[in-house]
Amino acid sequence: MKITFVGLNYAPDLVGIAPYNVRLCDYFVERGHNVLVITGFPYYPSWKKNKADRWTFYRKGRGRKRFLIRSYVYVPSKVTVFRRILHELSFTLAAMVPAIFTRKPDLIYVVSPPLSLGIFGIIVSRLRRVPFVLQVNDLVPDTAVVLHFLHNRFIIKVLYMLEKMVYTNATLISVVSQSMRDNLVAKGVPEDKITVRYDFVDVKKLQPAAGNNPFRAELGLAGKFIILHSGNMGQKMGLEIILEAAKKCMGNPRYADFQFLLVGDGVSRPYLLEKAEEYKLNNVTFLPLQPVQRLPQMISAADIALVVLREGVKDICFPGKLLTYMACATPVIASVDEESETAIQLKKVQGGLITRPGSADELLKAIVKLKTDARLRRKLGENGRRGISRYFEKYTVLDTFHDRLMKAVKGE
Repeated sequence: MKITFVGLNYAPDLVGIAPYNVRLCDYFVERGHNVLVITGFPYYPSWKKNKADRWTFYRKGRGRKRFLIRSYVYVPSKVTVFRRILHELSFTLAAMVPAIFTRKPDLIYVVSPPLSLGIFGIIVSRLRRVPFVLQVNDLVPDTAVVLHFLHNRFIIKVLYMLEKMVYTNATLISVVSQSMRDNLVAKGVPEDKITVRYDFVDVKKLQPAAGNNPFRAELGLAGKFIILHSGNMGQKMGLEIILEAAKKCMGNPRYADFQFLLVGDGVSRPYLLEKAEEYKLNNVTFLPLQPVQRLPQMISAADIALVVLREGVKDICFPGKLLTYMACATPVIASVDEESETAIQLKKVQGGLITRPGSADELLKAIVKLKTDARLRRKLGENGRRGISRYFEKYTVLDTFHDRLMKAVKGE
């Protein structure tokens, strides 16, 4: 089958949806499909394009048994609501050209966000007369409302109208959690049009680092109790509570060996760096994004790994870092709503503790609890690894999804 796969982010971006887009395309190729990838130029999560890409509108390439076309995307130096809309529209419009004028596919596969790519999917699928599958990773209008990014009622109403239009016209909608599915059903989307395809892990490639792990020594953190947050530093997370927890540890001998390690990049990173300097936090270390090959060492070097989301972020997203942490058998503390998909899955596998979002006091209390109970840390880590192998293993997830996808294409 010929698949045109359209997503704003792809390799070499290291966090967010890009790695999952690459792995999903890898899987499609592995199943014998002919894949054309239409994507943007790399910029995420630093929101900076390479100099050579700034005024390049299209670039063709081949790699890993697929054809790839990069399309222009406007990347603002400062992200605002208006500039983000322009950013998303620029790629949506630019991607139309290769989608319409390249070889006719059997299926258009579109990854949202951005929501505008859903409109893209409707237009291209009608012009090419092929089915259109929508993969929803974040519920865009809900995110903007819950996090108070948008206040204009007219714009919010328009976004929800567009969302409804996209869902109505998609042949199949893939979501990354049961909570998202429930959200769409509550909005009137037929249940038989929605399939839940969780994020996934290749458990053979991502394993706890065995033997002597040099990561701590390289950073000069030998003997430290490491509390890690890794990945995108986005606005929906509220990572400042990690700094507040670190601040509470300063000057207290009980917490002298605590070291908070924040690894990654994103729109919130400059603010976090500024706050850490303001608080004079010598127990916080910032690192840039690490190569994929280093992830097992880095995560296994941590005593605890953190997932942080703002209050109200329940069914609108599912952080993939949770799966990465658990695959490396690292116990997790999730500062999230009890009703969130993150909390539901963490309870399901018994891989960590859950604390109230936005509460640095509760976060620190949970950290101390695990610090003083090595047996519990080990048990939670083992449970997480076992849960990943059982529920989120790559082929367990993708083989089931592939069967549903083939039925949708055949109109079953």
